[in-house]
Amino acid sequence: MSRNLGKRLAQVERRMADVARREQLADCNCKGITFFRTAEQFEEEKNLPCPGHGFRDLGQIGITIIAPLNGAPPEDNMKLRQLIATYKAARARHQADLELEEG
Repeated sequence: MSRNLGKRLAQVERRMADVARREQLADCNCKGITFFRTAEQFEEEKNLPCPGHGFRDLGQIGITIIAPLNGAPPEDNMKLRQLIATYKAARARHQADLELEEG
């Protein structure tokens, strides 16, 4: 009888964990696609955590670059590209950590 009680208790605990996880994910603020024009806009968005996942996934990242008339890329565009590269590396590490936890 205690084995049966243990199974039932484990099942209730799993259901409670599932409910808590669904409630967390209801507050998810991850995005499917994100466009930025400035490094400051990108930095602001990437620094916001996701209440459901912890790490905020910004999805596909699009950059709207406004080039000056002389054709030289503004310094802000280079900073934005560096920030995006850093973010993508952090996202890859986060995804690898999730896979380790699941596997």
